[in-house]
Amino acid sequence: MKTIYYVLIFVSLSSCARIFLKIIGGKMPDVESFESIKTTGSEWGVEPDNIYLLKPTFVIQQMNVPSNEIALFDKNGFSIDLKKVGDDPRCGGNIYGLFKGLDTITYAQRDSSRLLLNEIDRAFNISTNVTPVLDHTSDYYIVFYWNCYMGKVRNKDEISDLKRAISENTQIKTQLILINSDMYEGVDWEKKLEEKKASKEQKAMN
Repeated sequence: MKTIYYVLIFVSLSSCARIFLKIIGGKMPDVESFESIKTTGSEWGVEPDNIYLLKPTFVIQQMNVPSNEIALFDKNGFSIDLKKVGDDPRCGGNIYGLFKGLDTITYAQRDSSRLLLNEIDRAFNISTNVTPVLDHTSDYYIVFYWNCYMGKVRNKDEISDLKRAISENTQIKTQLILINSDMYEGVDWEKKLEEKKASKEQKAMN
């Protein structure tokens, strides 16, 4: 069964994503147990009570993102468009450059297609099944997607850097929300991947 998962995942990922995984020393995605996610999360700085998993439909979508994703939202839940910050929209450093001088108010361009409430509604706590809880006192919210297959640099180091950036900017209060995007036990991933493939083929025909 594991071989089937590997084949389906390999087919579903774009060639760029597969090359990227190889370059950063990652591995092909596999179905993780809840315990393996908890163990890896603990090693990478994710508190046991704050492990959130993407709902199955969104896991499949997130697989086509070639890197672990960072999303920044203001206190009203509107997404700050990091593609408009800095010279290189592909560079994860954009958020760090912005964060150094970020105050309670910023006029950085918003992305109206993305809202914080929709973002956290995609996830649930691994132990309690509830969606991420917002503290409602923060000036900003960062959502970071991590997974077991991207490796240490794209997970542990990034989480550490985000926490450091948040602690160093004392002018603002920021809540960091960490969401795992791995496939996990108890879901028929083979069926979901086949459905995604069929949907993609249908769109191509239209």
